[in-house]
Amino acid sequence: MTLAQPLNATETNTPLVLDPAALTPAQRDAWQALADEAVDPNPFFSPSFVQALLPDMAPAGTRLFIATDAEDRWLMAAPAAPRKLGLALKSLTGLATEYGPCGTPLTSPVATADTAATFLQAIRQGAGSFSHLTLPYLPLESRACQLLRQAPGWTLYTSLHQERACHASGEEGEAQFSAAFRGKRRKEFNRLLRRLGDLGSVKFDSYQGEDVLPHFEAYLQLEASGWKGHQGSALLSSAETARFARTMVENRTRTGGIRIDSISLDAKPLAMLVLLIERNAAFSWKIAYDEAFARFSPGAHLALFSFERNLANPLLTNADSLAVPGHSMIDPLWRGRMAYAHAQLASSPLDRSFGKLLRIDQTLNRNLRSTAKRLLRRGA
Repeated sequence: MTLAQPLNATETNTPLVLDPAALTPAQRDAWQALADEAVDPNPFFSPSFVQALLPDMAPAGTRLFIATDAEDRWLMAAPAAPRKLGLALKSLTGLATEYGPCGTPLTSPVATADTAATFLQAIRQGAGSFSHLTLPYLPLESRACQLLRQAPGWTLYTSLHQERACHASGEEGEAQFSAAFRGKRRKEFNRLLRRLGDLGSVKFDSYQGEDVLPHFEAYLQLEASGWKGHQGSALLSSAETARFARTMVENRTRTGGIRIDSISLDAKPLAMLVLLIERNAAFSWKIAYDEAFARFSPGAHLALFSFERNLANPLLTNADSLAVPGHSMIDPLWRGRMAYAHAQLASSPLDRSFGKLLRIDQTLNRNLRSTAKRLLRRGA
């Protein structure tokens, strides 16, 4: 059987497994159409992001797992590949990584629990020995998560429950902004801006469309000049990450799916934030700042500016910081919280047993990493 052939089709839905690097134009259009209408926007599972990852950054064997309807419209889809998440064991895992920490399958507004079951039939075909799927960073309140819980014949388990900063829109978003920017914090931020203004002309800007590409190059240089560059984790630190980032940004620039916010002093960037815009949601993808000006908190000023910009856009209903839980800068400013977890789906007692082993393996890996970090700090 070739990858493009349907698997065990139901009466109305058909599961498919496709190589995302070898799609026909019609298949890519169907993928983009689903991304454009997904009830849970996820730019990291869109063609513009995944196809930029494929040449250098995606795991070997990455495939698209899809449920289609009788008219060949895609109703649910996610990229996944066999990956080792712990010490030893591999699982078929959604392509949610540090570069795209959101694991929500693209889900049509008309998708049902039967659609989710069809999507998981494709997983059963691609999972190899075990019909088992891991979805890291799955938002627990998402429609996709609800449908996967209801999929007949499958059981969804969650672990590593966490929350990260986000913000709402409308009156709720305005209330969150007011709560973040008042009292002592407001006075201190205004004082810092005045002190910064004593050094030159301070300006906040927001770039979209054709202005994005040159300012993304400025972002890359700013990020590389700081601690990420010294640590080797900046996008410019390797040819592969630089190529992926530039390709992805260029892809999304064509559709208006990216925005760059900045604060500058005499036209010199002090902090820059790259946001991915997907339908009605904003995702704060990357932020960098000039460490020589850290005492003025340029990153915090920019986070508040971006919050205001999001609130001013009537098309946006929410924004995800993508920040690690408890982030010292963003958590006090973006007051909403988005709950997510690592989800595992299994379809048989054997698969559920394998899932337990996977969770034990991941726990051992986390414990070993924590112990190593403590020993490094103690020896420093």
